[in-house]
Amino acid sequence: QIGNEAAASILRDRKAMSKYEANGIDSPNPEPKPGNIPGAPINNVTAKGAIVYKVANTPIRDDGKALKVSRWPTNNGLLASLHMARYRFGKELTITGAAQFKTAVARAAAQHKLDVTFTDPALEKLRQTFLTNPNAKDIYHDRSAQRGRDFSANVGSPGRAGAGGNSADNTATRRA
Repeated sequence: QIGNEAAASILRDRKAMSKYEANGIDSPNPEPKPGNIPGAPINNVTAKGAIVYKVANTPIRDDGKALKVSRWPTNNGLLASLHMARYRFGKELTITGAAQFKTAVARAAAQHKLDVTFTDPALEKLRQTFLTNPNAKDIYHDRSAQRGRDFSANVGSPGRAGAGGNSADNTATRRA
């Protein structure tokens, strides 16, 4: 019995230490709409009462407070999760998870002209960018996750940390 408790404790600690933040959609709205989401096919119900929908080959877990979306959602599954979140939580949404997921959410919301806004100002700005320029190559950058790093030198090409102002100068410096 003591061994089982120790093993369970270790597993819980591992989960707490995990750097993976689930792809999710919720809202600052304190009173989400209760009940099942109409038209969404229920795949199963967990022991803790969460409903797992499966839409367009994308599992979407609804615990009543947030929607958790598969790590690898299809485009239609991502769109469905946004529609589900709009129904459950209203217009203002909070998106959690990987930067790639956040970028895909902003692009889908803009592409389909969904009546939503995002609580994260950078993500909302990205959605607005995609509305005005659907072919934009912008991606979501979570600067708050880059604790204490100085980004003032990253004036060069976007997406290259430490690129500096002139990439030719940097290349020459690296070769020397």
